[in-house]
Amino acid sequence: MTNEQQIVYEGFKHWVFEKDLGWFEVYRKGATASERVATVHYSTEPTMAREKAISECIRRDYIHEK
Repeated sequence: MTNEQQIVYEGFKHWVFEKDLGWFEVYRKGATASERVATVHYSTEPTMAREKAISECIRRDYIHEK
């Protein structure tokens, strides 16, 4: 079950979910449900994983904006 505290970033059409330490998933918002579109996992660098997941979310929002 998703907890609101696990949502670390929310963009226009995508959002980032922290599944575990250093493990993040990027989801695309849908009309009835969200779909996972990317996974970022760095077990030794959790901060880097978070930054990469957020940048992937921003990148996907930019691509889908056009």
